Amino acid sequence: MNEQEFTIVKEVSKELAKDVYNDGAKKSVQQAGEIVESVVGLFNNVVLYPIKKANVYFKHKLEDFKDELENRVKTIPEDKLIEPDLMIAGPTLEALKYTFDKKELKNMYLNLLTASMNVESKNNAHPGYVDIIRQLTPLDAKVFKIIYEKGQVACVHPILRIDNSVKVYVNIYPNYLVEEVLGLSDEFSLSSSLSNLIRLGLVTYEEKEIKSYNYERFKSFDILVNNKKAMDDSNLYEGNGITTTIDYNNGVIKLDDFGKKFANVCL
Repeated sequence: MNEQEFTIVKEVSKELAKDVYNDGAKKSVQQAGEIVESVVGLFNNVVLYPIKKANVYFKHKLEDFKDELENRVKTIPEDKLIEPDLMIAGPTLEALKYTFDKKELKNMYLNLLTASMNVESKNNAHPGYVDIIRQLTPLDAKVFKIIYEKGQVACVHPILRIDNSVKVYVNIYPNYLVEEVLGLSDEFSLSSSLSNLIRLGLVTYEEKEIKSYNYERFKSFDILVNNKKAMDDSNLYEGNGITTTIDYNNGVIKLDDFGKKFANVCL
């Protein structure tokens, strides 16, 4: 998709939009309609075109996309509305083709696109955000939103140690255990999501405690109690005479400046 293709689609879409708004609508409303039609036209004629025959639901996707975009555009003051930069619109719409049925990721892309259509927020809509969203799963997005809303969350890295020695069971517990996200998925999947968010630089992990949080709460979590009991029962049954203890590395996971900027645009 190049600049020439985008220009052609945009001009054709504008002509269609003029027919829709030729009943004397105000100029500002017509301008908003033309911008929406330009973006919808790009999504339809360039992005969705290769999969139209293979995907029987493409018409519904197009209609849903148009409705959601129009609802977001309504929140932008008329004098602040601009056409999105192709550096944002092109990659965003292309990525939406594959994730439109994933609500959490779809909303991130649409929020990014909308930010690029507002003169006051366009400079915050970085094209690199598209690549970040591409590397997220819906679970990652849910976990990130919770951390964003909390600002920071207490985290523990549990280690099962054998006979108080240096030997440890490294795979029996997840690397990161956070109370606020429990229930979204199993503990190991949640730990994987947290690892990915750290890898992407959206959140950071530090081995220091949140003073207002009682880290003793973690010691009663089912996964810690049950896995230790299962290991101890197995050793007892096998007659190994091995005892185990759990070490807790207390920490905090929080957003850094980059994560905050990303969240302000995409969430």
